[in-house]
Amino acid sequence: QQSDIMQLGIPGFGFRTEKRRFYPSGETSSYIVGLTNIDNQGISGMEKYVDEQGLSDLQASGLAIAKDLKPVKLSIDLRV
Repeated sequence: QQSDIMQLGIPGFGFRTEKRRFYPSGETSSYIVGLTNIDNQGISGMEKYVDEQGLSDLQASGLAIAKDLKPVKLSIDLRV
């Protein structure tokens, strides 16, 4: 679809790639995982913790040295 639109040759029209979060269990897991705002900053849950304090904790323990880290993986039992 993108290439079809670009072939129309409309000046000033373009696309940009953005990263998006995926919540496998939808709204249910978002209560724990948290939410991000339009700027991809954590505003609740683990998203907020990692953005605000989690990275500092990892750096203090020597487990992280760069700000650009791999994705955080969580294991959540939704049956509980």
